[in-house]
Amino acid sequence: MQNSEIVNAIKDSTIIGIYVYEEKGKIIFVNETFKKLTGYTEEELIGKVAADLIEGPEKKLALYNIAERLKGKRFSSKYSEIHFKTKEGFLKPAIVFAHTITHLGKPFGLVMVIDKTQEKAYEKLFLP
Repeated sequence: MQNSEIVNAIKDSTIIGIYVYEEKGKIIFVNETFKKLTGYTEEELIGKVAADLIEGPEKKLALYNIAERLKGKRFSSKYSEIHFKTKEGFLKPAIVFAHTITHLGKPFGLVMVIDKTQEKAYEKLFLP
């Protein structure tokens, strides 16, 4: 498999939401799955500050990690549960993996998001 095929497979994933942010944490790319998760259109998400979509105690850590990543520090982050605020105002739980990537000599954040909404619903139905 060539690199372009790998990038397309990730970009077009129906399971993993993806967004990329650059300076000041502004989103520059989103895939269909992330748009569906948040309920926003691509036009509404592009230019939005990524941390503005996060609610709860994880937001402070996400802001710190975004700032560090954009200084060029290379590291990965994993959030076992983080909540995204949808366009309709709902909070959607998700697992998030964030990485520092470099493009044209500049640092960017690459974020992969797995929606946990269905899992949480099952927990409420079947766990005491």
